[in-house]
Amino acid sequence: MNPEEAQPSPDPDAGLAARVDCWTPARVELKRWMATIAPSLAELYEGAVSLIFEHHLPGYTRFVGHAVREIGNRLPDAMYGASSKRSKRLEYREELDAIVQLWTQAGLGTDGTLSSINAEADSSGLEQALVPLPLPLALAIATLIFEHEATKQKPIDRAARLFVGFRPENEKYLDTIRPTVRQWDEVTKWFMKITHESYRSDNAINEAELKTKFDSFEIALIAISQKFFTTTDALDEILEEANS
Repeated sequence: MNPEEAQPSPDPDAGLAARVDCWTPARVELKRWMATIAPSLAELYEGAVSLIFEHHLPGYTRFVGHAVREIGNRLPDAMYGASSKRSKRLEYREELDAIVQLWTQAGLGTDGTLSSINAEADSSGLEQALVPLPLPLALAIATLIFEHEATKQKPIDRAARLFVGFRPENEKYLDTIRPTVRQWDEVTKWFMKITHESYRSDNAINEAELKTKFDSFEIALIAISQKFFTTTDALDEILEEANS
């Protein structure tokens, strides 16, 4: 093909505003921002908006619930996945494989019965019997427990990082934004509940409530997409709009 005949790549957002009124400038910009963070999440967001405001496909309420749940779960990693403060992912298979090797080296079976130890214990006192373990095996188990606990992070703390990031200068806002974070947590949990089938049809979900919850979700996303808060006035404005 002649280079002069090559056509420019189409703008993926070019047709959004022309579709229907639901694609406001704010939504177009929100989708554009999300596409820079994670294109797959931007697709989910676009699909959720379309299902709520354009095309009510059968089962749309649960599809929207899944979309919101995935955005809420994946956005922190998409935004801060490269941060040095991100919780380490615990590779359970590798850790357990190492423990299994030490376990079998200690002469213990892998059938889940501890039969070799039970045979030596008094049958009347098995519940109170002590199980001797080689030190390397005990340390490996203790390390796995420690790492498991270390990787835990409360959902509300994880959500807070969406608003203030990992920048030290924003740590002072963590307590201040708790109401906003709680609202985010409550909204995402609401959508998580409707993702489950539970033999409920779309008619069982109040459409007005669905739109209200989605509006609150979008308000939080807009706040996240903007620069991190510098004044509590911005927080108050977001809360007032979300609760109106």
